[in-house]
Amino acid sequence: MEPPEPDRLGRTAGVAASLGIGSLVLPLLEESLTGPGRSVAAYLDGLIRALDRAADRRMGIIIKPLAGRVLGLDWTVRDLVRPKSWAQGVPVFVEGRVRSLRPIDWWAEPALIQRRLRSLKEAVAALSGHPAIRGWLLLDRAWEQVRPSVAQADLVVKSFLAEVRERDEAARVELGLGWQELLAPELMGALAGQVDGLVLAGPEESRTGDWSVPGLARELELAAFLGALGRWLWEAEVKVQAGWQGAGEQGLEEVALAATRLAAQEAGGRALGGLSLVSLADPEPSRAHEPPWSLRTGLASLAALDRELEPKEWLEPLLAALRSREPRKGSDDFIDLAPDEYRADPRLHLKRLWSHFQEAG
Repeated sequence: MEPPEPDRLGRTAGVAASLGIGSLVLPLLEESLTGPGRSVAAYLDGLIRALDRAADRRMGIIIKPLAGRVLGLDWTVRDLVRPKSWAQGVPVFVEGRVRSLRPIDWWAEPALIQRRLRSLKEAVAALSGHPAIRGWLLLDRAWEQVRPSVAQADLVVKSFLAEVRERDEAARVELGLGWQELLAPELMGALAGQVDGLVLAGPEESRTGDWSVPGLARELELAAFLGALGRWLWEAEVKVQAGWQGAGEQGLEEVALAATRLAAQEAGGRALGGLSLVSLADPEPSRAHEPPWSLRTGLASLAALDRELEPKEWLEPLLAALRSREPRKGSDDFIDLAPDEYRADPRLHLKRLWSHFQEAG
């Protein structure tokens, strides 16, 4: 895998900084951190050159090491998957192509845990202390394909955290998770207190289970709800991820209104940690026909900036709305039960509270 192209990352960072975007999330695919030592060193050297350009533009970078799910596709290495049996396979990008394979329970394999820790350690050793780095997003969506026990996840989180803290005690560290964790909240309840915050991703499709998300405004409304519920339930700082839907027929006014409501959220005494857009820049034409962009209609034009790094028409109104209002208390008034009651039947209460949230307007 190739590191980011320094000039393009520098230009992108400059545009983002001019728009007031606070930081960029940069995924490091695990494949880039495995293999011969010389190739890993070359990748990290190239990455540092790209980070230098971001630092020149005063743009902070959050590193997502051993990134698993990026733009709707799971990226992995051969050691973590096996040939599928019956219908157990899932699409994964491994060794240069998309295949249908079965993820293995690496949480129960000490040798695999240690191998992944070595990859993380190499990245942290090379990158920690760089002036562009603002934090680390660990184990993003790592619980989705094979779910660990609380004890297994606790061991791995503590081990990953130790590798980062050993190099930089003050580094901000977050965990990434999907909205489905709200249907099985015990695992994150045991882990959230160990890190500085959570990044909660919403549905990647316009219709997922009980959610119907026909446009960006509706998606931002859902993000506000999920973020408020996550902060209340896990007593943690929560950022929400959105941006899978275009503005469409809802128009810019509806997007701005939904963004204003998102910015105003505060639940359980905790304000929204921020909004993370799914993708910042559309791929260059030479890349648009490669995975992941080739796997989903419209994905190559989903980002906030176009191929020439010009802002889409909805971006600046959205950013202005996000800055327009201080978080207000009382935005969790739609929650009418105690956390223990919610945990007794999450599926029932998640659907019911979403209806309350919509009614509250």
